[in-house]
Amino acid sequence: MRVGHVLRIGELAELAGCTPSAVRYYEREGLLPAPERVGGQRRYSPEDADRVRLILVLRNVGLGIRDLGLALDRSAELAPERRKAARARASELRAQIARTTLALAVLDHAGTCSSPDIDDATCARDIERRLRDPMLTEPTTAPAAQDLIRAPRS
Repeated sequence: MRVGHVLRIGELAELAGCTPSAVRYYEREGLLPAPERVGGQRRYSPEDADRVRLILVLRNVGLGIRDLGLALDRSAELAPERRKAARARASELRAQIARTTLALAVLDHAGTCSSPDIDDATCARDIERRLRDPMLTEPTTAPAAQDLIRAPRS
């Protein structure tokens, strides 16, 4: 056994912030190298815990298993494909942010609008104003903006 392979699967999972079944899944998918075994039990190194943490971070940004494998592969010939996948995911996230920003503006307006008709032209102007001024969509960072929104229109 190499020095440093002292963690059992449950210990690794706890250190990394996942479940033992997730660790086994990452092994099956080739994202985590097959561990050494002692008496039939898997033994991992602290570096394996670091790798699982990285896998979890990449999963949280929305990478699928194929893209995870690509991101974790250190071979130089895959670098262009890795960069392409990163750019594609970043583009998807930007589109999602744009949709979320629009949804927030509409919902913020709907939560403060006194007009009985959301199709009212003043509603459209208010939504457009919220989209132009991000401070108006975040009441916790701009409490004064809420007062401005509720102010009577001239």
